[in-house]
Amino acid sequence: TGQYNIIDEGGYFGEDTLEIDVGGVKKDTDCVAKYSVRTLGGDAILGVLTLKKCRNVFDTTTLGLGNRQVPGRIEAQVDIPFDALEKHAILGAGTFGQVWLVSYKAPNGVRRAYALKIQSKYELISNHQAKGVVREKNIMKELHHPFLINLVQTYQDPQRAYMLLGLVQGGELFSLLHQATHDGIPEKDARFYAAGIIDGLSYMHRRHILYRDLKPENVLIDSDGYPVIVDFGFGTICLYKNGRYRRQFVS
Repeated sequence: TGQYNIIDEGGYFGEDTLEIDVGGVKKDTDCVAKYSVRTLGGDAILGVLTLKKCRNVFDTTTLGLGNRQVPGRIEAQVDIPFDALEKHAILGAGTFGQVWLVSYKAPNGVRRAYALKIQSKYELISNHQAKGVVREKNIMKELHHPFLINLVQTYQDPQRAYMLLGLVQGGELFSLLHQATHDGIPEKDARFYAAGIIDGLSYMHRRHILYRDLKPENVLIDSDGYPVIVDFGFGTICLYKNGRYRRQFVS
């Protein structure tokens, strides 16, 4: 095409080749190379990551399809009245409130389980966390990806703020890494979880959203064994202005 790009150390190109599998694994992966490489001077090391190797780490058939509705992974966006939620048990508790296991019975008779995050407005305001909760809600409204917790709906009353979230039932990644008899997981499992986390963070970065609180305690494992990133309280949106990225603050 006559176009030139300079790739810095650690850079990459040719990622569009991975899209061959989108929609289903293809037997024929031959393609015409769109690129040629020339070094500008000195020694250069170029590593090749083949499509076959990528398939061993992540699902290439859904690459980049952040809005794809994966069965059992992203909750359906429905209007759920707060009074229709039935509480069952506390899943966790913290400084600002609790997380409850709740369920909703749809008009068609189907009952689905969710997690209801309840936060005290008094505690949030007293600890100067109110703006952070608003920012977290605004960020989560923009995210629809199988490896990111899904915000189904929000509610509020004079005392509390509520977030209805998709239910992730497999526990924390931290619990897998640190068990009573040993620490660590096999390398193939580490690659699997890392690939899911990277795909989720990449989805956020394409939307100029930074997560900023990645740790094993903030990655849950769903019922299918996939990692799901939760807790976006430290997330922030970056706006590109005057040649620089700047954080967007909630007023």
